[in-house]
Amino acid sequence: DAPKLHDAIDVDEHCVWSVAFSGVSRVLASGGTDGNVRLWDLTAEKPKQRAKLRVHPGGSVGLGIPVWVKVAFSHDGQTLASSSIGEVVRLWDFSTGKSKARGRIKSEISACFSSDDKSLVTSDGWSVKVWDINGRKPRKRATWHGHGHPTLSPFQRPVLSATFASDGKTV
Repeated sequence: DAPKLHDAIDVDEHCVWSVAFSGVSRVLASGGTDGNVRLWDLTAEKPKQRAKLRVHPGGSVGLGIPVWVKVAFSHDGQTLASSSIGEVVRLWDFSTGKSKARGRIKSEISACFSSDDKSLVTSDGWSVKVWDINGRKPRKRATWHGHGHPTLSPFQRPVLSATFASDGKTV
């Protein structure tokens, strides 16, 4: 069977940049160009906004460039990561909607959890980083520099997204 459109969600006037489904509940997170993350309850007949999390103050990073918020759920569904240009990656406690960790992970375009939810891989366009996220403050474990660092670069072009393979070790 072909996939079917379940419903459309009205998200005001902003553009949705990314979406992520929680693996353990029927919740959808959307990251928009207004600097917010919205959590949507999908258990009802019509999707309903459950919460709005403020990620980036203002809808612009300057010079009229909109904020692009990307979202990712941990595999256990307990943590939501939000990342955006010009702001830190934030880890949110899904049950409370409160920020539980905010470290020196700055200006990242994307974030993805490892299969054991103990690490996060981020990319900022010029580098890829792996972070230990077990504690309150994320700790950088590895960095690969991209375009603009020819002697350190395994990449020849900007990297806009990075993810872990299912083994949780390969990026």
